[in-house]
Amino acid sequence: HLYSAYPLSAALVLHGFSQGTAMAVRTGLHTYRSPTAVMLVGGDIPTGHEGLGRLKNVHLVRGLHDRIYSYDHFRADGERVTASGADCILQQYHGGHRLTEEYFDLAGIFLDRVGR
Repeated sequence: HLYSAYPLSAALVLHGFSQGTAMAVRTGLHTYRSPTAVMLVGGDIPTGHEGLGRLKNVHLVRGLHDRIYSYDHFRADGERVTASGADCILQQYHGGHRLTEEYFDLAGIFLDRVGR
């Protein structure tokens, strides 16, 4: 009923920061409509989920000085997503466990790419 009452554009992009990354991943895996892209910043991809390839385009990002989301965990998450068949872009920005202008610039470039 919602889809007929409130038509959506063709693109569905999910975004999660820190613990919100798990919510974005779970939503992308279980929603009726497959997302065009999923943007994940500073938080791990939950284990135990099959079908990460359904996420199609993943922007996985962390701050270079993030003490919460480690580099090793970041790399392992990227490998899991890539192995699933999804297109995964891994990027880091100058900062810690918070969003910066540099992150927003990277996000804009990613959105331009998936919007084509």
